[in-house]
Amino acid sequence: MRLFEALTPEEEASFVASSIDVLVRGGADPRDMAVIYRMNSQSRAIEEALLASNIPYQIVGGLKFYERQEVKDVLAYLRLGFNPSDNLAFERAVSRPSRGFGDKSLSELKQLAAEQGTSWFTALPEWISKAKTGKTREKLEAFVDLIVHIGASSESAIGAANLVFASSGLLEQYEDEGEETDFALQSRRENLGEFMRTVDEFDRMSEDHSLGAYLSQVALIQDQDSMKSGMGRGVLLITAHSAKGLEFGDVFVVGAEEGVFPHRRALDSSADIEEERRLFYVACTRARKGLSITYCTQRTSYYGSGFQEASRFIKEMELTREKAAGVSSHERPELIEGDTVMHNIFGTGRVLEVFYDGNDQFVVIDFKKVGIKKLAAQYAQLKKM
Repeated sequence: MRLFEALTPEEEASFVASSIDVLVRGGADPRDMAVIYRMNSQSRAIEEALLASNIPYQIVGGLKFYERQEVKDVLAYLRLGFNPSDNLAFERAVSRPSRGFGDKSLSELKQLAAEQGTSWFTALPEWISKAKTGKTREKLEAFVDLIVHIGASSESAIGAANLVFASSGLLEQYEDEGEETDFALQSRRENLGEFMRTVDEFDRMSEDHSLGAYLSQVALIQDQDSMKSGMGRGVLLITAHSAKGLEFGDVFVVGAEEGVFPHRRALDSSADIEEERRLFYVACTRARKGLSITYCTQRTSYYGSGFQEASRFIKEMELTREKAAGVSSHERPELIEGDTVMHNIFGTGRVLEVFYDGNDQFVVIDFKKVGIKKLAAQYAQLKKM
């Protein structure tokens, strides 16, 4: 059994992907491996890390992140704001949430747009003025105004996304109004939080902060996923609830943090904590040969952000961090103060200090985009420039 502490979900996902790659190179079958998580929203970082490592995967009992309804809804608004001629994006965005614009209205709008030789969205203001009154008209006029503002904010992806979350009405569909017991709605709220985290991460890490650049990045991920979907079934990505009764050779239980596993909703109830404890036990006992448990010290989600504490279940199992499958010392670059390095998450930076804690080597690096970070050299996957 191994325990790995990561700084962020991206570093956690990188560790999982590199560990799986080591196992596969050693002859293990990826179809006999599973990544188990408590919340569906956790799959996004894992999916992208596996794609980047050319490791085939399959999500069990759910959709891939960018195929989920609520994620496609937000993307429709952003794509329409960036390109008002995107009729598919318009058809999805204008109906989510409902604005009294049904099939009959769409048919009329299509005819008007065809007569004018323009897109459906461009023809919408004239159609509204001719066909609608009252609250439906107000909702559609507000929709037009929002899309125009998104387009005007296209220099900043995070600014455009904030507009969607603030003014579209999508978020209100999943607000806490007696819906906490509805697992599907809870999962959608968490996925929306994870979506916003992808935009925030993009804004911090990319030199081009524009909406167009962000949408291009999402399209690239989707294209990669589509091209690799024919590689055959690979590593299973699955929730702890869905993993009951299954067994795998190697298992990675990710997100073992207070508020994640156990879930934040269970923290105030001893009965709920006991159910979470049982679920964690189920996740860990899915492994026949190798079990790795990971957690992050920093995670941003729908419920907020900040420093994370390792799950109480880790403490109850009396686990301590071990040397996990990182980069062996003879494969790591020899680093000294002043070296320039590249990190796959934080970008380029300058080494400020190299030191040892026992046999573990650590490096302190000043990254151009995110500032000073202390990293364990064994897991950081640094490249010397």
